[in-house]
Order: sequence, then structure tokens, then C-alpha cells
Amino acid sequence: MRLVYDPADPYAVYVHHHAWTIDAEVVWVFGRELLDTGLALQHDGAEEGEGDVIITRVNQQTMKIAHILRGETDERHELILSTARLRSFLDTSYATIPPGTERNERARCSVTSTTGTPNAPA
Repeated sequence: MRLVYDPADPYAVYVHHHAWTIDAEVVWVFGRELLDTGLALQHDGAEEGEGDVIITRVNQQTMKIAHILRGETDERHELILSTARLRSFLDTSYATIPPGTERNERARCSVTSTTGTPNAPA
């Protein structure tokens, strides 16, 4: 399982993992702010998120990220991750693009890409 933050999409967090049910790597994309809010949950069992991705505090050391696939059947896939690992990942993303400056970064990437200069992730 890999956590990825791409400065070219400064609002998003990517979770790459192997889904055994389909025997392939899948990518979940959700808001960086949702991850931050989820990590701030104070009580075991508390949840954050209303859409396809919900973050639950399992206990002080772990968080559960659930992805609910909508359609004919609601299928739930869950990952249990260390709170420390998630916090470290989030802090690194904030060092790359601080919260509140995402809009400026997005505008910079748009200007860069229209001038023909490649904008590779850091």
C-alpha cells in the first residue's frame, strides 16, 4: 500500500493498494483535508466523511480508511493504517504545499503547463 501526494493536484491524497477481490492495484482519491480532519478525531469509533471515503478512529494508534463502492451493491473495502504513518505523510504534504496555499499552487501549475514546461511531482 502506498500513500501519494502530488503537488500538481494539491487538494488530493492518493492511496494505492492491491485489491484481492479483483487481483489488481486500485487507487482511491480523496481530499487531503478529509485525512487531516479524520486524524483529529478524539474518540474511538468516531467517523469523518460523507461520501465514498470514510475515516474512522479505531484507537489512538490506528485509523481505518473505508472506501464504499456505490452502484448495484454497496461494497466496502477497508484499510487499517498507523496514525503515526498517516500524520507523517500529511506533515510531509504540508511541507510541500502548506494548507491554504493549494489554490496558488494550482494556478501556478496551470500557468506552467500552458507555457509548455513540464510540471513533475516533487
